[in-house]
Amino acid sequence: MVGWSELPEDIVEHIAKRLTFILDFTRFGAVCRSWRFVESKKKRLLTPQPPFLMHIMVGKDGGMIYNYYSLSENKKFEFTIPKTHGIKCVGSTEGWILTVDDCFKMLLLNPFTSAQIELPPKATLKDKFSRDHYSQEELWHLTVWKASLSSSPSSNNECVVLTIHGYWRLLSFARLGDEVWTPVDCVIQYFDDAIYYKGKFYALNVIRGVFWVDISINPSTILITNPIQEATTEIGYLVEWCGELLQVLRQMDLDMCSPGHQTLGFRVFKLDFSIMKWEEVKSLGHYALFLGWNTSISLNAAILPGINENCIYFSDIGHPLCIAKEILQKDIGIFYMKDKSIEPLHTGLTYCFHAPPLWVIPNP
Repeated sequence: MVGWSELPEDIVEHIAKRLTFILDFTRFGAVCRSWRFVESKKKRLLTPQPPFLMHIMVGKDGGMIYNYYSLSENKKFEFTIPKTHGIKCVGSTEGWILTVDDCFKMLLLNPFTSAQIELPPKATLKDKFSRDHYSQEELWHLTVWKASLSSSPSSNNECVVLTIHGYWRLLSFARLGDEVWTPVDCVIQYFDDAIYYKGKFYALNVIRGVFWVDISINPSTILITNPIQEATTEIGYLVEWCGELLQVLRQMDLDMCSPGHQTLGFRVFKLDFSIMKWEEVKSLGHYALFLGWNTSISLNAAILPGINENCIYFSDIGHPLCIAKEILQKDIGIFYMKDKSIEPLHTGLTYCFHAPPLWVIPNP
C-alpha cells in the first residue's frame, strides 16, 4: 500500500484545492514534508478568513495548546504545536502574536505556520517600579499589556514592535534584530492602547488623550488631541476603519482587580485631523470591529462568512494582577450599533482573568 508521503503531487494538490478553512490547511501540512510543501503554496490562495478567538495553554509535554473559537463555524478547535513556549499572549497583527514564557523570553509567533522571531529580553524593558511587592507570577503577567506591529514580520524586515508594559503601562519599542528595547520618553503613564496608523504610531490614554509616538532619534510622545471625556469606567481602543482613525470607548461595570465585570456598551468616534476634533460615529456600515487584547481591527463583514455587519465583537478585558481561577462569568459578546444591544458569545473557551483570549486573523 502506498504511504501518504508517496502519493503523486497532483493528487495531493487536488485534495488541497478542496480545503477552504485555514486550520484544515494547518492539519494538512502536518501529515508529512511533501504535503507541507503543497500546503505552503495553496494556503496563499485562501479567501479572506474571519478572525478566531484564540487562547493558549501549556500542554503536558511543554508544547503550546491552541484553543480556537471560530465565529463562522460556531465551533471550538484545539491543536498543539511542539517546540513553542509561552502562555502570556498580547497583540495580534496579521496573524502574528507576541508571547512571553515563564522565563520572560519574548517572541513573535505565527501560530498558523509556527514561525518564530526572537525579541529583545524582558530585562531590557525599563519598567520603573519596585518588584519587591510582587510575586514572580505577577511580574510575569505585568511584562506586556499590549503590543502593536508596524507591519507583518513575514513581509517586511523593517517591522517595529511597540509595547505597553509594566505596572505603569509605559511605552517601549524594538526593531527586528535589536538586542534591547528602546524606551519612549512619556509625559504621562497608563496607556490603554496603541496603533500603527498611516506610517506613525499613536497611543491612547482615555483620560489624557491621544499621543503621537515619535520613534526617531529622541523617542517621545506628543499630545495631538484631548480626551473625549474624562471617564474612569471606560476602556479605550484605537482602530483604523475605512482609512479613518477611531477611538472606541467601552463602557464597563467593573472592579479591575476582581473577575466580576460586565460590558454595558460602546461609544465610537473618528478623528477629524484637519481640526483635531472627535466626531461620533453612529454606524460602521458593512464593517465590524474586533476589540480585546489584540491590536484592534476592522473588517469588511460583507465578504466574511458568519460575521455580522455594523457590530463590535469584544473579548474579555482581563487584568495581570488578578491571579484568579477560571472565570465563570465570561464577558465576550457582540455589540450591535443599530439598537445598542449586546449578544453574549458562548465560545466554550476556558481561561483565567489574567490571560483572556484575543482575536487573531489567520495569516499564512
